[in-house]
Amino acid sequence: MKTKTLLRLVMAIALISNGCKNTSAQNFNEEKVKAMLKEFYTSYVTLNSKLPVDVKKYDSIINKYCTKNVSNQFERDERIEYDPYLKSQMVETRILKTMTFRKDSAKDNLYYVSYTYNKNHVTIKLLIVKEKDGYKIDLLYKD
Repeated sequence: MKTKTLLRLVMAIALISNGCKNTSAQNFNEEKVKAMLKEFYTSYVTLNSKLPVDVKKYDSIINKYCTKNVSNQFERDERIEYDPYLKSQMVETRILKTMTFRKDSAKDNLYYVSYTYNKNHVTIKLLIVKEKDGYKIDLLYKD
């Protein structure tokens, strides 16, 4: 009897959790996701290209466009010697001119951000989630 109750409780929690983050294919609007990514990267690169970086504005941008999952992903990893959102040590606004956003052909919530910097092509692989207040970056792949 206790096992059935525990199983029901676990299933209820799982259903509630899935309601908060909806990643089903029919609910993703590709143009809105691309617009969010463009807004994020424009804000992020513009802010980080000026030193010293305003920490409050930085946190505001990250909180607006990223889930806690992606924020925590790199917080404890001291081995990273580059900006994980750009896969680069240099941040210059000129990369925005070459930046493109592309949805994966198989997964609706997987996107690629690409840009060219000094003849080097950089691609960032991102997992997107839909939350009640819009789309957010949930995971940055390290590959």
